Amino acid sequence: MKTHLESSTNCGRQHFSTTVSIDANLVRTSTRSCSGLLSKNLAGQTAAVALVFVCLLVSAAAAKHDGREIPFSLFRNHLIVAEGLLKQQRRYVLIDTGTNVSIVDAATADELKLQRIADGNITTVDGLAEAYFAILPELELGPIHRENLQVAVNDLSWVHDQIGIRVDAVIGVDALKAANFQIDYISRTIRFGVIRMPQTAASMTEENGLLTVQAELNGTPAKLLVDTGGSALVLFAMEIPQVKEWKDMGIPIRMSNLAGHTDLRQIQIKDAHIAGVNLSGTLALIAGSPTCCHLQGLLGISQVQFKRVVFDFTRRLVGFELQNSFTPLQTGNLANACCNAAQQSRTLRAR
Repeated sequence: MKTHLESSTNCGRQHFSTTVSIDANLVRTSTRSCSGLLSKNLAGQTAAVALVFVCLLVSAAAAKHDGREIPFSLFRNHLIVAEGLLKQQRRYVLIDTGTNVSIVDAATADELKLQRIADGNITTVDGLAEAYFAILPELELGPIHRENLQVAVNDLSWVHDQIGIRVDAVIGVDALKAANFQIDYISRTIRFGVIRMPQTAASMTEENGLLTVQAELNGTPAKLLVDTGGSALVLFAMEIPQVKEWKDMGIPIRMSNLAGHTDLRQIQIKDAHIAGVNLSGTLALIAGSPTCCHLQGLLGISQVQFKRVVFDFTRRLVGFELQNSFTPLQTGNLANACCNAAQQSRTLRAR
């Protein structure tokens, strides 16, 4: 089988168009092989540029060919929905680093005839939602393959109500940590395995199966959960008493999650940094106290602010690449992103 790739580039006033036909066997060529070709076969600068371009195409095609790169759809600027396999059946799944246990929709669990093993509940940012444990015989997402995965089961129909498509499962850290990966909000792809870490990277800690980073907010240290299922920065007033003194924006934002609806007040963070990432001037939502894990807040990831987020479990780093025209999250786009559809921190506890 051959893959036909086309690329065109404008260089000054001249237009260059390149068409490359790549055989499936060539797709399996490694980047090391490309480097070897460069060293042995270059006749000049033009040949070097052409060969580098071909090697990049080969690498990109190889990533797609072996499942290391998968596309996704984005809803409300932050909800990442991709295709995966649940018990060898193709289903839509939500990618969420804000949950430590993957969740399967109750109707989907019935269709797949999942084995129920225990009752439990799901902890959210502001309450509890009833659930039960089950065994998912097989899960596939790109190169990630898990067997006999213990999952929570809960009604996810509220996600359908907000984004218009049925989501059959929420894929959490328990499955995602099987491989390093990056989320690219520009190309709308998730790449697994070999990743490029941005210069602005922060140390990542895994606590209770949740991924956290250290931040400094108006001079106050804060441990934040990195939540790709959330849309905004959420802070817990009981953990950061100083938030009472920070600028109140006066307009509450309604958020929805597995436990229902809640109205959270907004404040503005004058000075906010995570390692080398400057988020100063952004808005935050204020909740009461965390129901688990001794967190000071949740860092929701939205394409309004972020271009790319990288998770490296080998080196325990998370990298953030901001949009080129970064502007602090303001009331209008925060309301559009949060209102009705925000997924927040979830951890499962047995009764």
